Amino acid sequence: MPLNQPILRPAPAPASARSLPAAALVVAAELAVTAATWLVLWRLDLGHGSLPTVLLAWGTCFVLYTAPVQDRLARRLGGGGHSVNLVLIAVAVWFALTTTELPSIYPVVIGALAMETAQRDSSTRTALVGLALMFGGAGATQFAVHQGWIGSLIAPVASDHLAVVMLAVGGVVAVRGGVNARHSASPRLALAQEQRLRHAELHYAATHDALTGLLSRRGLEPQLSAAGAQARPGAGVALLFLDLDGFKAINDSHGHAVGDELLAGAAVRFAQALGDGAALARMGGDEFVAVVPGVPSPAAAAQWARAVQESLDEPFRLGDQDGARDDVEVVVRVGVSVGLAYTDTPSGLGPLMRDADRAMYRQKRRRREIRLPEPGLASVAGRP
Repeated sequence: MPLNQPILRPAPAPASARSLPAAALVVAAELAVTAATWLVLWRLDLGHGSLPTVLLAWGTCFVLYTAPVQDRLARRLGGGGHSVNLVLIAVAVWFALTTTELPSIYPVVIGALAMETAQRDSSTRTALVGLALMFGGAGATQFAVHQGWIGSLIAPVASDHLAVVMLAVGGVVAVRGGVNARHSASPRLALAQEQRLRHAELHYAATHDALTGLLSRRGLEPQLSAAGAQARPGAGVALLFLDLDGFKAINDSHGHAVGDELLAGAAVRFAQALGDGAALARMGGDEFVAVVPGVPSPAAAAQWARAVQESLDEPFRLGDQDGARDDVEVVVRVGVSVGLAYTDTPSGLGPLMRDADRAMYRQKRRRREIRLPEPGLASVAGRP
């Protein structure tokens, strides 16, 4: 009886890969706007750098600000990726503004970038990095203007005045971005935590049996694959295919509620008999599968099988939930047919499951041939 195989689907392309064409179009549009601005300045005979220099300087800013570049830095550097990206953009903007002959507007540009970046990654650290870049960049800019290294349409003293005003405006913008980032961080963290919990719940539901809490077929598959791959002489793997004897008669006589209670009780006893090192799964109906790793020999594997059978020696006391009286308990006995497969060499899950399944049906047939007492109803009594 082979396990269900997972459905393989092609992995979706990363978001950054899907956004590359869109990012390229945006950069192209931004460069077109930059070239048009340069043309206007040229026609008005206002200060401007050479067109190749302007396009190279501003193009670098635009590329660094695209989503694929920011996502790549965030993946490689973790939480500091957005701050590093802001530093790179700030350096590129500083050089780009030297082509405008209005370098004093640097602080407000960086302040706006810091606000937007801080809100996107919900980090006050990014806003603080933006403030540091504003003051450092503004100081370096004005020093270069006074030294004559950078051209400016206005006198150095007037440029200082404008830089201070721009610092105030840019600082307010960056601080606002930091405050908003702090306020938005908590809801985002709560949402991320909720998504992780939801994912864990869905994964548990997909890999566990709802009635017994044991692994399901899908949950057992990786356990069995890992155990089979690690089997070696002196530390083999035993696979036990379990099928309850007499369960159908009890389920038909006393209803599904009692039947479900019996299955849950049997699962508890199987788990206690096998211990923590084994993987136990309900395959459906009254069938269970146990995987026991580290078994030294076939004889030791047979001892595990006997332990599982002996775990059902004591009767089950179950509540007759379908009856008219709540104080009635049903005492039943069931047995279990165990199919055993053992290997001490690396093996796939298919052959082990097939051998254990066949061994279980052979044992069930032998138990019927020797006419073992049929498990079932022992007594019905009122609760004390």
